[in-house]
Amino acid sequence: MSIIITHSDIAAFLKCRRQWRWSWLEDRNPPEPVTGYFAVGHRVHKVLDGFYSGGGDPFEIHEKLAAEAIELVESGNSPNRWDSQHIYDDVVVSRNCVLVYFDWMERTGADHGMLTAGVEETIEVPILGGDVILRGKTDLRQQWEDTGYQTITDYKTTGRPVSQLEVELEKSYQGYVYRCILAILHPELHITATRYRIIEKPKKIKPGREYVHQFDVPGMLRATPNVFRQIEGICVEILSVIDRLGSMHPDALMYPTPGEHCTWCAFRNPCLITNQDPAAGEEMLDDLFAPGRHRRYETLASLPHPVPDHS
Repeated sequence: MSIIITHSDIAAFLKCRRQWRWSWLEDRNPPEPVTGYFAVGHRVHKVLDGFYSGGGDPFEIHEKLAAEAIELVESGNSPNRWDSQHIYDDVVVSRNCVLVYFDWMERTGADHGMLTAGVEETIEVPILGGDVILRGKTDLRQQWEDTGYQTITDYKTTGRPVSQLEVELEKSYQGYVYRCILAILHPELHITATRYRIIEKPKKIKPGREYVHQFDVPGMLRATPNVFRQIEGICVEILSVIDRLGSMHPDALMYPTPGEHCTWCAFRNPCLITNQDPAAGEEMLDDLFAPGRHRRYETLASLPHPVPDHS
């Protein structure tokens, strides 16, 4: 039986095994946010997906999504009572993200000479003899009209310093996972770059300031074969940890790794309580989190896949 592993699972496993255990193995999911950091980013992503997939007017798409979010909050059906205090501010921020992105597009001609080859594609391939299905979901795949070469683009919205995020993305396995999967599935494609478009989240747009930043992952073409071997090694370790769960206490294998990432971790409070009182931490997890995060893992395993030989 295969298990599905994504770059998000790899990142969680490497960052903090306790978070990985609760979010990935135990499938615990906080309520879908209507306001806040993730909700703003999700709305901007949907605007860009609608624009690139169907050429829809991005501002009309945004206003429709914003109206749906406002209606949910005003109807009293949002999961948090404080959403009504933040939803209108959030709508302003997400609208500003759309404004600065398309202003940047017009000024820089960032998409000039490029065709849309794919939007929101779920891609997957078996590795390690089929024990693991390596899966990704690309935001945007584009093709140069003149050469036929392709690029993979991922959008990021942020309220943190861009330089800090760029350093993290350079170290991320995300772009490599996407490129490795596509290279196996479609060896005829010439994917020359994986790039990120980072959109800052402005509460107020200041004239003359740049809010959109694009950069390619350096050395992607040269590094991909070596990094793919690293990805396989990490997946082997994940399988090993799962296999050892029957003979070892979970806390010995799924230990926390404190760090700056704890500040925005969804499991911060139950994690702190678990350190002092595991039973109380478990009770909080049951109260605050529900199964459902892995609805994105509805498998495509029934589709035929080429099983690559990496010997």
